[in-house]
Amino acid sequence: MQGLLGSYTPFRHNGLSGACPVVATRFGFMDMIGKMARRGWHRIIFCIGLVYAVWAFAVFNAVALLLAPVVPRRWRGTVGRRWVWVMSRLSLNVLRGLGGIRCDARDLRALAHIRNTVVVANHPSLMDAMLFTAYLPDLVCVTKQSLLDHPFCGAALRLAQYPGNDTPLRLIRSTVAHARAGQPILLFPEGTRSGRAQVNDAFHPAFAAIAMQAGCTVQIMVITSTSPYLRKGASLLRRPALPITYTVTRGATLPPQATHAMTSRELAGQVQAWLTEALARQAPHGGMA
Repeated sequence: MQGLLGSYTPFRHNGLSGACPVVATRFGFMDMIGKMARRGWHRIIFCIGLVYAVWAFAVFNAVALLLAPVVPRRWRGTVGRRWVWVMSRLSLNVLRGLGGIRCDARDLRALAHIRNTVVVANHPSLMDAMLFTAYLPDLVCVTKQSLLDHPFCGAALRLAQYPGNDTPLRLIRSTVAHARAGQPILLFPEGTRSGRAQVNDAFHPAFAAIAMQAGCTVQIMVITSTSPYLRKGASLLRRPALPITYTVTRGATLPPQATHAMTSRELAGQVQAWLTEALARQAPHGGMA
């Protein structure tokens, strides 16, 4: 029998490489096809997201323009903030449903019923305010004056009675009134989006003056993402790697009893230091501030 078989070596399966080059090649080809399909699907998701954003801003502002003349003045702020909440929640769910983003908002859900609180957060991207308004329906956001005058969103923001940051004294006066009425306040002390993974050097102490005058708790929140998309200076039309993961983490809570002996600048400096340290800790673990 051995003479008939000569030097025949029995077949041995040794994985996909070596003994099965055809199978290995086929699996490599299928993997390449899968990667191409995912890239194509991500392009489709990105394009749908851009079209949805244009539609959402148009509806957001158009409905506010229709509501403003018919809603009684005393109810306008409440109705406006609920409309912001509805559109923020819808947009977040649409983007998550498409697979464009993921959102870890467990700590935000825990703040759903807060009152008499000034929420302070870093500001890495254009998504930041929407993350908060999607979970906090009565939140009052301190807003850039240019956004209040913007044709795509100004009417809705004015209906929600969001304070503008045009003059510090007017900002503090109007925001303190909201805080004393029990509404939570959201401020980004950096004033503009971060262009890097740390807190901006320009850190405005207005939030501290508001909290101290209104006798509010200061709640620090830290926002991180896995992509620089929507950061200051990033192109809106350049497709990022998808999905983008946003995480909002609850930080230190400073009740009035802990801050009453501080000046507003001392409180602002303490919050800035805490945020800077928190971002430095999170960045090495994959979070991008």
